[in-house]
Amino acid sequence: MVEETLVEKIHESIRALAQEGRKISLAMLVPSDPGEIEKKYSLFLSAPWLDEKSPRDAIAEVTAQFREDLEDQERLAIRRITVVRSTDDLVKRINKAMKVTDRGTAFMRNCNIYGVLVDEAIVLESNRN
Repeated sequence: MVEETLVEKIHESIRALAQEGRKISLAMLVPSDPGEIEKKYSLFLSAPWLDEKSPRDAIAEVTAQFREDLEDQERLAIRRITVVRSTDDLVKRINKAMKVTDRGTAFMRNCNIYGVLVDEAIVLESNRN
């Protein structure tokens, strides 16, 4: 299944970034259209080191890492990559509500995270760096 290998490969990318001193504080896959048979995802990433870059440069940097680690089929499952500032309320709230690290995964469905409704998401990394 593409979803399982996609999650595994994103974890590999997150570990590779961390080994270079670039830790991710939030990585979350959100289905673009949960009703699709072959799901496509938006990948939300947040990290203090990404805050220091322009949105374009931040996306280019993480995209380069994922291009190295993901196969074509897995890359096609990611419709969009969005870099969210580490000071964003959603990032702070998710990181406060849960800790997910090192190959951990949390599935969220119809969750209210301190007033923010998350319909569906796969949280791959959530920690306060």
